[in-house]
Amino acid sequence: MSRHKFPPVDLMTADLEIVSSIYEGWSTAIMVKGEPRTIALFREYADAVQAMAMLAAGRAALETPDA
Repeated sequence: MSRHKFPPVDLMTADLEIVSSIYEGWSTAIMVKGEPRTIALFREYADAVQAMAMLAAGRAALETPDA
């Protein structure tokens, strides 16, 4: 049996989006935009929004030059 292995996703640079989950019991998913790559599943939409906010804060911290 052959398994297709996807390369890792860099969460600090990937173009991510919040979408409705197709999986039973999960309301929301964070996916790589334009690709069938699920990054995370959430039972509540607010949790997905919070996770995206944390990723945005991490990205901003990496872009901020050291003083």
